[in-house]
Order: sequence, then C-alpha cells, then structure tokens
Amino acid sequence: MAYERRVGRTLSRCFPSAKLGQWIRFCDAQGTGFAQPDCYVALAEKVLVFESKLSSSQDGLGQIAALYRPLLRHIFRKPVVGVMVVKYLYADPGELEISSPLEALAKKEEELLVWQFLG
Repeated sequence: MAYERRVGRTLSRCFPSAKLGQWIRFCDAQGTGFAQPDCYVALAEKVLVFESKLSSSQDGLGQIAALYRPLLRHIFRKPVVGVMVVKYLYADPGELEISSPLEALAKKEEELLVWQFLG
C-alpha cells in the first residue's frame, strides 16, 4: 500500500485531475461488480489508467486489459491507454516501457505500457 500511495502522489502532481482509488460499480452479464483502478485520468481525447504492482507480471497487464480498459472505455466513450507501474522489473518490457507517465499522453491508440517507478 505504501508504494501505491507514492505512485498516487506522483501521478497527482503530473495530472491534477487524477482520480485515485475510486470505486466503480458496474453491471454486466454476471451481475453487479465493482472495480477500483489505482488511478485514472480522463482527458479530452483519451483516458489514462494506472495500476501499481511491486513487481512486473502478466496479472497487472491482464487486469488493465480485461477489466479497467473496457470499463473506462464504456464510461467515457474514449480510447484508454493502460499503464502498469512497477517497482521491480523481472523481464524486459521492450517497446512497452515508458520512462515517465507523461509519455502515455503521446499514445494515440489503446496500448498497454509499463513504467518502472522506483519511488
């Protein structure tokens, strides 16, 4: 939780309109559910969603791709760029890696990115 809070403080400085830890209630074919992205930022042309994990894993990217991105796309009717924020990288993310959360602003398509933030 401490790492998540540090990430949130940093993202709030980068994006003053960031929503941190906001619960979202939704209904789908399986009934009512709840989601809590660590941070999302609704911009004029897109939404950025950030999920904090201590170490890199496919779980974090899957959570963004399967839950947060479709949910936020439905709510805001805009493309959603997902960023998994990690402290420890165990594999080279290659082209997915960004060095600053502001780099996500330049993405025009829905993408999944990785930002290593040592905090």
